[in-house]
Amino acid sequence: MPEDFLQLATTFNRDFRELRSSAERMARQANPDDPVSVERAALEAVTFIEARCAQGGTTRIFQPSKSTLDRERLSSALAFLVRGKIEGKRERSQD
Repeated sequence: MPEDFLQLATTFNRDFRELRSSAERMARQANPDDPVSVERAALEAVTFIEARCAQGGTTRIFQPSKSTLDRERLSSALAFLVRGKIEGKRERSQD
């Protein structure tokens, strides 16, 4: 396998691990029965993406050069993931 492909795959893997970990942390901190808490978690997801893209560094997903539309899509996707994890938390607590 070419070295640059392995480097690319490693970078994406690290970025996705960071996204999953952040989404899980945000969902854990949210109270699924409190709409304000759920919205706060979604806002934290948006803030996370903006801050991470501003930092840049050795990353593929969080590049400072991303267009506003790309950052909005990434923010929406992470907020959606966080809300889904919160909803799953609510369902597990009702079982």
